[in-house]
Amino acid sequence: MRKLDIPSIAGKEKEIYIECASDFVQKIEYAKTALAYAEEVEKCSKEYENYVPYDITNFPDIEIDDEHKVILTKVYDQKFAKENSIGRKYYNLIMENAKGRCPICGGGKLKNLDHFLPKSKYPLLCVTPINLIPTCRDCNMEKGAEVSRDYYEIPFHPYLEMMTDKWIECVLSFYLDGTFSIKFQNEYDAITNPDLWRKYSAHMRITDLDNTFSSRAEEELENVRGIYKNVFLSCGKDKLCEALKEVKNSAEKVDVNSWKSALYRALVRDCDEFCEWLYL
Repeated sequence: MRKLDIPSIAGKEKEIYIECASDFVQKIEYAKTALAYAEEVEKCSKEYENYVPYDITNFPDIEIDDEHKVILTKVYDQKFAKENSIGRKYYNLIMENAKGRCPICGGGKLKNLDHFLPKSKYPLLCVTPINLIPTCRDCNMEKGAEVSRDYYEIPFHPYLEMMTDKWIECVLSFYLDGTFSIKFQNEYDAITNPDLWRKYSAHMRITDLDNTFSSRAEEELENVRGIYKNVFLSCGKDKLCEALKEVKNSAEKVDVNSWKSALYRALVRDCDEFCEWLYL
């Protein structure tokens, strides 16, 4: 996961919400209902960092009936996220904050803003910038609208947390028919810190990183197979291993837990098997 700077518009939640909610000019009843919650929006937004992500269980719970929840989520859907809507400029600023790459998987093309606390359950946070995470389509769809109140059963928060450990590893299997398989898994030492191991596992499971990473790694290996075969046949195993290490080191400087870092760590580790496979 890539750490993101908190959006520059954080702290302006009430103004943004009022601007968007006031734009229901054809649905005055929507505007009145939504604007009646402006103070609660500000309160919840100010309290956000006191409870998220570590203490969601005690996050202030404001009763909102289902009909009003629907209207509040329309503030985001119709007046914030929709193209050419009055709040789209704020949406775009938050997207630009990620600098073109999904912070969850590290490489997917940005497509959506994901509500870290789902708007279906926390509609008062529907346009709160620090609750809106730029993601690719895959990461947004996999996470869904469910959220646990157990800190160790939710993904990491890209604005508020940083993964400091090397924990994602790749398992490669090469077969005599020239095919291969790739799997990514949590290799953090569960004995060292069982809770943190559980956190990494939850992050991987909820965002479905294994499938996302495997898909990208498979494409990479298919694309470079011919290149590395030529290096191996012309220069030998040692030179091939050096070339793999260069890619690994370069990838790790960007993100030690990216699919590319983990893939090339595995290729260096399993260089003998890789060479035998290339020779087939």
